[in-house]
Amino acid sequence: MAVYLISTGSGQKRKAEECFLEKQEQIESNTLSATWVAPCCLRFGSGHPPEATGLAMDATARGALIINYLFLGPALLKLAENAAGCQELQYETCSGRIFGMKPTSLLSNIAVVAGMTGAILMPGLGAMVDHTPYRKSAGCISAAILVIINGLQAILNSHTWGAVVFLQILANFFFLMHNTSQYAYTSDLSKYNNNNTDNNSIAKYTAFFSIVLYTSMLLFLLAVISSATLLNADVVQTAIISQLASFVVAGYFFGFSWFYLFRECPPNSYLPQGEEDNLLFYGFKKNIQTMKRIYNTECSPLKWFYLSIALSEAAASAFPLIATTFMTTHLKMTSNEIGLAYLIVLLGGVPGSKLGQIISDRYNAVKSAQLCLVLFGVTTALAAILLRGPADSFKIMYLCVFWGMSLGWIHPTHITILCSIIPSEQTTELMGLYIFASQILSWLPPLFFTALNESGFSMSSGLVSLDIFFAIAMGLLFKLEFAVQSLGDERKNELNENEETVISRTDGTNTIPFQSINGSHAGELL
Repeated sequence: MAVYLISTGSGQKRKAEECFLEKQEQIESNTLSATWVAPCCLRFGSGHPPEATGLAMDATARGALIINYLFLGPALLKLAENAAGCQELQYETCSGRIFGMKPTSLLSNIAVVAGMTGAILMPGLGAMVDHTPYRKSAGCISAAILVIINGLQAILNSHTWGAVVFLQILANFFFLMHNTSQYAYTSDLSKYNNNNTDNNSIAKYTAFFSIVLYTSMLLFLLAVISSATLLNADVVQTAIISQLASFVVAGYFFGFSWFYLFRECPPNSYLPQGEEDNLLFYGFKKNIQTMKRIYNTECSPLKWFYLSIALSEAAASAFPLIATTFMTTHLKMTSNEIGLAYLIVLLGGVPGSKLGQIISDRYNAVKSAQLCLVLFGVTTALAAILLRGPADSFKIMYLCVFWGMSLGWIHPTHITILCSIIPSEQTTELMGLYIFASQILSWLPPLFFTALNESGFSMSSGLVSLDIFFAIAMGLLFKLEFAVQSLGDERKNELNENEETVISRTDGTNTIPFQSINGSHAGELL
């Protein structure tokens, strides 16, 4: 996987690739036959590996699981409020507790536990799929457990909601495990791009998978809202409908793809001698070493970039759960109304992504990211000011357009920035660190929200707390601009004497070539 791929000797790497290709030839006929049974809209034809079709089907299943949580969250909040005796009271006046906390802190605390677990275990999971032959096993097991969990969560009621909370924490871990495995298969698609044709390019694959994921989320959201409306379902019944639907969708798409389309493969690389018994700690150790090297590099734009995305991505990932809590408890919106709000968010992502691309082309990607954070922060602040209670709930639909634009804008722009400043010889290592950095602080905004909520602050204060992370992230992007400009000026001076720029570590023991910082890389930024 790209997150933890280690540089090994060329002989070992070549041997691994030869074993990989030899094993694929042995089972090629079986997997290609299964490909033609897959849905035609997700199917890649001849000349493409079966994993491409498998990843498209996997994205379909993940889209259903992501949207499913948007319906489960309001139901858990409602049942928690009932269990605490707050069903007839405003959340500000309710003194009831569940598990020692306010009911309104339930979703954020789930995210805190899941985020901390992910930050600790993600490097180990990445090392497992990179340095062992168990990549497919990890994908199969995590997919099967996710399907089972979604089936079990359909028992949701006033007596079982506590067990469902526990299952949801487990689901977050296995979803992370599954993503780690599918990221590794996505990275390996480049192995099949032998002739470097446009049709087989890795960019084309990932773009298609993103479209499939987005379409799956949109269709699943529409299906659940329509079903709940026709059946006149309440918030808990809507969650049960969503659970059953996701169980069927994920069961089929996960089951078919992981049992028939994904193939076993050898390790991408081998652990250094003496590290064989430290697999689960090696990935974390490697990330720490990379972060130290980046931090000790003078004027490195990368350290400001990673710090910025650690905060902004954490706030963006916390937004859905905090917004769900806000809409459920503060605005008293029904599950269908919440579903409609998120439908607008999804639709708003399309123009947001395009707007980000236009601004990046017109100015630069850093300016684009800064404007995105401004839009996200201003929209969130307006929501906290304008949405004073249930009577204002209709206003949130207008704000959802801009939230959707922000979410569709922020992630592609971060990738553009990274690709603009990353040294070409360290693409694998630093692209992987991007995934790790975007997850490492995912627990912090929910924890901050919980602290405010438990201290008696209003729900609006909890929502607007996200702006703190957006503001700091934007400030770090200014530091990034300054660092890139400094490196560009330095390169102009050194080009008079040398043909290559080298940025040395402060301890002088290693160097990180940073090619064309004022050319193809920095030129895209400034």
